[in-house]
Amino acid sequence: MTVSWSWAVEMYLSAAWTDVTRDVVKAEPVHATRGIQGSGVKDLVALPGMFSFVLDNSQANSGAKLGYYSPGHANCRAGFGKGTRVRLKLVHSGASYYWWHGRIRTIEPMAGQFRERMTFVQAADYMQILSDFQLDKLAIQEDKRFDQLIDTAVDAVSTAPMATSYAVDPSTSEIAFHLEQDERTYIMTVLQKICQSTGGMLFVKGDATGGETLTYESRHTRALRALAGTLNNTMSDMKLGWEEREQYTKVRVLVYPVRTDDSNVVLASLAQEVEIGPLKSYTFNLRVRDPNGSARISGKTLVSPLVADTDYKVSSVSGGGNDKNGSVTVGTPSGSNVISVTITNPDLGASVYVNHLQVRGLGIYPYDSQDQFAGSGDRHFTYEMPYQASLTFAKAYATYLQGATSNDLPIISDVWFYADFSDVLMGYLHGDVEIGSRVLLQEAATGLDMEFFVNFIDLEIVNNGSQAKVGWTLAPAETAQYFILDDTTYGVLDEPTIVLAI
Repeated sequence: MTVSWSWAVEMYLSAAWTDVTRDVVKAEPVHATRGIQGSGVKDLVALPGMFSFVLDNSQANSGAKLGYYSPGHANCRAGFGKGTRVRLKLVHSGASYYWWHGRIRTIEPMAGQFRERMTFVQAADYMQILSDFQLDKLAIQEDKRFDQLIDTAVDAVSTAPMATSYAVDPSTSEIAFHLEQDERTYIMTVLQKICQSTGGMLFVKGDATGGETLTYESRHTRALRALAGTLNNTMSDMKLGWEEREQYTKVRVLVYPVRTDDSNVVLASLAQEVEIGPLKSYTFNLRVRDPNGSARISGKTLVSPLVADTDYKVSSVSGGGNDKNGSVTVGTPSGSNVISVTITNPDLGASVYVNHLQVRGLGIYPYDSQDQFAGSGDRHFTYEMPYQASLTFAKAYATYLQGATSNDLPIISDVWFYADFSDVLMGYLHGDVEIGSRVLLQEAATGLDMEFFVNFIDLEIVNNGSQAKVGWTLAPAETAQYFILDDTTYGVLDEPTIVLAI
């Protein structure tokens, strides 16, 4: 059967998307990946997806220039370099689907007068941006749904995704982002904590417009999802097995209640005097600590504006005094685990000395973790829910996890098929099956007849660009009935039941 399909590599060059497929070396594989690489109950957030290909760097390329894809070279193509946006477009039966979108991170031109004149390129998708972005004054959130926490965390990143699709989460966090430390925490860590606290999943999907839809699934999303595709002895390879280590008989779920001050306390203070030169500003970054100890905590409802003499003292001489309190400009304090305050000295000819600075507000103190168990026996594991405080929720989720991990289900690390063998299989690659889709696998030699969820997709364009080899990493779909509170179908209690909502 002849399948009508094609592919193209496009780069955003000189403020326009440009097809560079003519310069892609077809003898080398074009390789793209995205999704959640594992299949366990803690595998909830995608790692950076990668896209690699090879470009013709000789005079035979579309620019007829040696060094066309060598950054820094006099002949380098305008707009090509680290950070250049790149995407992979698939066309099937006349319709376009942007399967991958990201930014170039690695460029390796091959050196040597008598060697192959090629440039190896590797790019990473939006999950890499989330991995690289360090926390900066992410505000404490209270009584927010977990999808709202995802939205707030992603909004804090300087580069936004092209599109988002967030499922409404069934649960609310009493308090979140209070356990972080700006100097140590990256947004990706926060996103993992959000998903782990409710059982949701976060990843990037392709789409028909740009190829970058940051997607959040709640723990209900997959339970309600219909079958999207079937591989019935149409796979080219499959790695299947049963491993005892993947089965657990006892689950411990940890949650983290907090205590909040009823009245203002000193959350952060200056450790030593700081000189501010003439017409200079200085931003103080004060770490929030337990007033009764040295442990790092977070704070909220900061006292603002700061009160002269009480919260700050500024002097014209080193060593103490407050004669410059009225001369300086003191900014509004901001932050939760690190509080920033900017003080400006307007004097044209003299320094001022800040000898006292403090910020007051309500401290947020995490208690020791509390746990709930489900099941019994020697094979157990621990699951943490950092932004979850409810013991009732912890018990329900422990029951779910124990049921989900005690089943003797096969592990399929990879299943492969060639999408160009049929229009149906090409449709799976072209968006009919995406990350999170439910699929049925049937295979004669192993007797496999079971449904799974797609967590990760690996695409290789091989055989001089003529074939699309697709690999799926799969997570078993639960066979038990789900109980979803207030749902007209799944809210009817029957046996066997796994409780996913309370």
